[in-house]
Formats: sequence, C-alpha cells, structure tokens
Amino acid sequence: MKYFVSFWVLISMLSSENIFCQTTISGNIPGGAHFHLRFTYFDDFISNKKVILTDTVLNPEGDFNIRIKDPEDHLGRWEMFPYYYKDFYLEAGKDYHLAFDTVHLHGVLRPFYQKQILPCTIQDTDYYIQKDLERIEAYYARFMEKNYQKIFFRHKSGLIDSLERKLADTITGKDNLTIRQTIAYKIALLKLTSANSRRKKEELFHHYIDKQDILYHSQAYMKFFKEFFKNYFTKNKYINFDDIGYVINRLESNAALQDTLGKDPLLRNERIRELVSLVNLKSLYKNPDFSKLAVLAILRQLHTGSKFAMHRRIAGNLLQSLPLLESGTKAPLMKVFSLDSVPIEIRFHNKDTIYYYVAFFISHNINCVRELQKIDSLSHTRNNKINFIGISLDEELETTRKLQEKFHFTFPVYWNGWNSKLIDDYKVETFPVFLSIDPAGNIIRYPEDMLNPILLEGKETEKN
Repeated sequence: MKYFVSFWVLISMLSSENIFCQTTISGNIPGGAHFHLRFTYFDDFISNKKVILTDTVLNPEGDFNIRIKDPEDHLGRWEMFPYYYKDFYLEAGKDYHLAFDTVHLHGVLRPFYQKQILPCTIQDTDYYIQKDLERIEAYYARFMEKNYQKIFFRHKSGLIDSLERKLADTITGKDNLTIRQTIAYKIALLKLTSANSRRKKEELFHHYIDKQDILYHSQAYMKFFKEFFKNYFTKNKYINFDDIGYVINRLESNAALQDTLGKDPLLRNERIRELVSLVNLKSLYKNPDFSKLAVLAILRQLHTGSKFAMHRRIAGNLLQSLPLLESGTKAPLMKVFSLDSVPIEIRFHNKDTIYYYVAFFISHNINCVRELQKIDSLSHTRNNKINFIGISLDEELETTRKLQEKFHFTFPVYWNGWNSKLIDDYKVETFPVFLSIDPAGNIIRYPEDMLNPILLEGKETEKN
C-alpha cells in the first residue's frame, strides 16, 4: 500500500508541475507608477477575441512582479493601458526580468487608438524566443524598406530566397519550432504577395498549406492563410458567387456551403475547407449582399456541429464578436464611480418609455465640453423622455470634479477610473463619442450622431 500511495503522489506531483508551471515576470516602467500593465493575447487569429492573461497595477516606484500559472506559451502583447503596447512572446515556465523605457502617461490627450510602441528588453542572458522574434522583425523591416519596389512591382523572387537564407544563417534559435514556423510563413506571405499568377499561388498552397498541420496558434501561419483565402468566395473560377449567396441567404445551410466549396480542387480537405469558410464568413457579415442573420445561422451550425474543436471555438468567438455593439443588441453593463468615489453599476433597462443617451468624454477636450453643455441644456426639457449620462475617461477623478464644479451639469456624470473593461467593451478609441439606448436596454445606434435630432424628438431611431 505504501508503494501504491507513493506512486500516485509522484504522478500527482508530475502532473501539477506540467499543468501549473509558473512564469515569473518582474521589471520597472519609469513614469508608470499606479498605472495598469496587462498582458493580452488572441484566443484565435480569426475572430481576434482578446484574452487578458494578467492585469496588475504598478507600485509608486513603477515596479511590478507577476506570477502566472499557465501551461501554454502565448504570443501577445504588453499593454500600458491605454497608450502603449509591446508585442511579446511569453514562454510558459520561464523567468523574465524586463527593462522598459520611460513612459509619458500624465496629461496625455491623444485618442486611445494612437498607441505607441513600448520599448523593453529582456535583461537575462538565457535564450528567449522573444529575442529571436525581434531579430526576425528587424531583418524583415530593413529588407522591406530596401526591396519593396523590386518585390511587389518587379516580382524578383530571388530577393525573397536570399532573405530566407540570411534568416536561417543568422537567427540563433533557428532549430526552435516556433522560430522555424515564423520564418517559413513570413517568407510564404512575401512570396504570396509577389505571386502574379494562379499557378504560382497554387504552388504556394501545395507547399505551405496542403497536407500540412494547421497552425492555429501561429500568427505568421494564420496571417498567410487569411491572406491566401481573402475574399475567396468572390474571386474563384470554380465556385459561382450566386451559389454562395443562395446557400447562405436562402438555405442558411452550412452543409450546402461546404458542398459548394468542395468544387474547388484546393478545398477538398474538409478541415481546410471549414477554416476557409470561417475566414470568409467573418468578412461576409459586413457585406450588404448577405444577410447578417443568415451568416450567424451558419456560424451557429459550425459552432455546434463541426467535428474540429478549434473550429467550434472560432465559430463561437465570432458569434460573440460580430454582432457586438450593433443596433438591437444589449448594451454591456457599465461599472463606474460617482464623483464621490462610490462604485456604481449602470444597467440599461427600465419599465418606462425612457431612452438613454451616453456621452464618453475627457475634460480637457474643448469639443467634449461643448457637447456636454448642449446635453445639459437639453436635459432640462427632455429629462422625462431621455436619461442623459456622462462617462468621464479622465486620468484623475479630481479633473472630472473640477469640470463639474465649473459647469454644474444637471445630468449625472460618472468617472470610469482605470476600468479597461468598459473601454474594451464599448471599443472607445476617441472622444467625444455617443451612444443611444432604448428603454429595453438595447443599443439604438453606436457610435451615435452628436445629439441625434430624431431621438431628441422622442421618436425611436430606426434600427439598422
């Protein structure tokens, strides 16, 4: 019995080490005291669903120390929310000590979409995949700067071959599988972009995709795959575009779609064919020739019926992300703070016929202030029909308080704090930006026109 117990203890220890291997990351970001640092990655490279692996607040000296228990490597990015980012390959079970350049976060007024690269270096001397990926990107950037015209307009494929040889000769970890795949598919993408005939493209398909494993978690592979099959339904001599429209819009049948795509010799493989479907269904969702409801119906069939687990996962992610923030969908919950620092949850639902009009703003933007003044004037005459709400994205609560003390807005004003979830949920990238919501909590339009006159007349805005 003693040996039996010891055996299972040993198995348990080995399993725990494998499943919960710990990755430690420490470092300092000058100028980043009290701000959030998070690491995010994409759950898949088609839906681009973002996953937050870790989110921490830097101490008063700008230091951080993070421990992650995750058995998988992740190609993602460090985000100094919301203004800086750094693409980074995080290897499970390794220790990292990172040195960052100084950041300038206080008093920043630029839109959130104007992000800057956050330079950082790994201080340790051990081998890290990240170091080689940075070398590959540096070689690639210099090569493109020098040879762009020759490759894309003169189709000099020999230059691409020379870059491939140089990377193979100079990259330290060229025997590492991740590095090999990254080099191979960055080169493949260059060859695809310079290919000037269907025959050359088919050669690339047979070399890089056909009878190869699908590398779902390789960014380089998926970028090549998506570019190869981009708009594939609309420019294919084997597939009639009208047939695609019929099986999607009229039949709403994934089985019929797969049969139609099977006419293309390159899509005889079921796994490849389904993945091509997912890539193109995402783009067809925004195509006015296709019914959004029909596209979602086929994605639901893939989500529940595909024999491939990763395809079910991608379809599920697309079902969540494609309709997000569209007219008729539920407005996400908002977790904010009152100007007295009290946490508030705003749920958009009421039993009366009262609409909501939400303004995201920052106090130092003159356009924001002007629109808030207009909203305040209207709130006196429309407060029985519309709930006006202001959400401040100021860096400091005190900034919002001073604005309120100066103008004495009569509609409720809240402060977001450093709630990155709200900004992520509503895809806020600039300001001011407006949102209209009906009494049932459904989005009418986002982004909304500045003070939509139809809504202000008390009429329900026509849903798109």
